[in-house]
Amino acid sequence: MPILLLTIVAAACGSTPGSDTTTAPSAPATTTAAPPSTAVSSTTVVATTTTTLPPGVLGEDWEVVDSDLNPRAAAVHGDTLFVISDDDAGIRVLSSRDGEEWTQEADLNTLSAGAITDVQYAGLVSDGSDLYGYVTTNASDGVSANGANLDLYIIDNKDGTWNVRGPETTGLDQRLEGDESFRFWEGGGHGIVARDGQVAIALTGQWWIPYETSSFDFSIVSNIEGNTWSTYAENRNRVDPSLGWFMIDGFARSDEGLIIAISDKVSDGPLQERLTDAARLSTDGVTWEPGFVPASEGISKVDFRGLVFGGGQFVAVGVQAPPTNATEDEVLTSWVSTDGLSWTLGELLMPTETSPNGVDLKRVVWTGATYVVLASDDQTRAWTWISADGINWDLTPVLPGVRGDDSSYPINGTRQLLAWNGGVVAFSPDFTSFSPPRR
Repeated sequence: MPILLLTIVAAACGSTPGSDTTTAPSAPATTTAAPPSTAVSSTTVVATTTTTLPPGVLGEDWEVVDSDLNPRAAAVHGDTLFVISDDDAGIRVLSSRDGEEWTQEADLNTLSAGAITDVQYAGLVSDGSDLYGYVTTNASDGVSANGANLDLYIIDNKDGTWNVRGPETTGLDQRLEGDESFRFWEGGGHGIVARDGQVAIALTGQWWIPYETSSFDFSIVSNIEGNTWSTYAENRNRVDPSLGWFMIDGFARSDEGLIIAISDKVSDGPLQERLTDAARLSTDGVTWEPGFVPASEGISKVDFRGLVFGGGQFVAVGVQAPPTNATEDEVLTSWVSTDGLSWTLGELLMPTETSPNGVDLKRVVWTGATYVVLASDDQTRAWTWISADGINWDLTPVLPGVRGDDSSYPINGTRQLLAWNGGVVAFSPDFTSFSPPRR
């Protein structure tokens, strides 16, 4: 029987910087080299107890750490974890070498001159050299044009300095003028990818004029040169209202530069017509082409839950259901492709014991050797699936009792799942969970 490690520690963060830009360490030249130490105003170190354990099993053995964070986005840069946290201490970027002691890198509210007072969505990514991110907030007077639905802030750490650029600086201020005016919608934010300084952010958006448009058009913000940003929006209802909408459920980029977005909410028509239109492909984030994602025979519903690139291929995970649409008839499915045009289907074994609400797939990640999927129900159970090829999967129940000192189940509240140091790390409010345990 594997041994469960449950460690509860408290992590305190540095004080809030007061300048318009915050100095941070230079980014590593590769994704394997650890960045130099970070200079901060102050750091509090909390002593913890170390327990000697045998090697843990990936996906089965977990270590839970009390983080006091409310993570809205997370990324790995070199060997270091970074999060955007919206907590009692502010809206901040923090870093950690061990997932236990966190150092404040930047106060986003300070860097945005007090404009970021709430967070709707956020994203964070490393391109191997620099860090990029975004935050969407409720619209503020004097930031975007009157009538804007939200404000988009671009974050980056290039040349060792954290920057926050608002709508006025980026030009992404959603001016409601002219025939081609665009606005973001419903605080939407669905992913960010970057490589070699090329950044693409997936959002929900719509054309403001004319009005014959869906609320959920396919929308991308990308930098076309340096800090010059452009907005792409596929106003699908303007062409054919029967096409419905495209809400992004997965967003990933290959090492060679192919970007894929997938969506199961692409049409009000028959399933096969929807799935014909279930992917978008691009090599620059500016121009996009449709791609086909297949479903199994007899399926009437597909629900994608995530997409990752790793091991030379894209792997998506989700749920397929027959016309009964009953939980017991759902099939947990993976889709594997190298080009976004041809996909091979795999199946994740359904757990035998689930809550009435079934299995909630959280995300799929690539550790460098295996694909890992985390899922939970709404009660006390959680599962992982491990695969070397994205098609054949081994189911591993998470050991019962992986909980915080308030009897909550951190794994069930996972918001971000990352590959880190050969394993995975799951972020949930107030907890960070590691599999296998770090020690």
